[in-house]
Amino acid sequence: MQEEGLSPNAVTSTCLVKACSSAAAVEKGEEIYEQVKKMRLLENDLMLGTTFVHMFAKFGNLVKARVLFDGLPARDVTLWSVLIAGYAEHGHGDEAIECYQKMRDEGLSPDAFTFMWVLKAYTSIGAIEKGEEIYAEAKNQGSLQKDIMLGTSFLDMYGRCGNLARAQDVFNELPVQDIASWTALIAGYAQHGLGNEALNCFERMQEAGFSPNAATFTCILKACGSIGAAEKGEAVHHAVYGQGLLKKDVVLGTALVDMYAKLGALANAQEVFDEISTWNTASWS
Repeated sequence: MQEEGLSPNAVTSTCLVKACSSAAAVEKGEEIYEQVKKMRLLENDLMLGTTFVHMFAKFGNLVKARVLFDGLPARDVTLWSVLIAGYAEHGHGDEAIECYQKMRDEGLSPDAFTFMWVLKAYTSIGAIEKGEEIYAEAKNQGSLQKDIMLGTSFLDMYGRCGNLARAQDVFNELPVQDIASWTALIAGYAQHGLGNEALNCFERMQEAGFSPNAATFTCILKACGSIGAAEKGEAVHHAVYGQGLLKKDVVLGTALVDMYAKLGALANAQEVFDEISTWNTASWS
């Protein structure tokens, strides 16, 4: 398009920036940003500005994302939420919460996307009581009834902090369950040493017609290792191998090695270790 002497407008630029974000094309995204600045397209297009904030946040350049955010002429809940998500995703929980509080001070009401990332921020700093406040607000707003990802985020929060009865309640209140919500519940049980409960949940999930993915298998392997369920662990190993997941997911492979090590089956652990095609430091430590 540019070779033909045509300049991108705000709509075209927005599409290009989204493409750069999806492809992690950092240099190209920066190039488009500089061009858009020269054309002064950011002055009157909030959507374009939001897209750039999202891009920089996704790339981990939170300083640039914040500078751009502060320079935009207007702000809405989507723009705030994108910045909050960037901070939360990169482990800056305090900054995410600060942004959330400023957004509320400006009179803006959060949506499901905002709630999800603020919850992640509160969970990351261990502020579970604040997370419960978010849960109550989201429930009163009706967001939980409309957004299963948000519900799963709350389920994950309660599971991580060990309040598994509350996690089960949230799970039961979801309008529908999916593989992500089942896995989050299983993960909570496995993380806190309740292997039998995790396995029971796994069986119920399969009876409900859901097929486990790599994340589910990883949690179940942890559960099997914690309670010495060798037979079940071997069955999971066969399922993982049959689906070709072992060489696609290093975390799953590491969990399998760890399970066999805990079961005392060191030969099996070594065999799995040797099969893994992509190594990570967790496998070596």
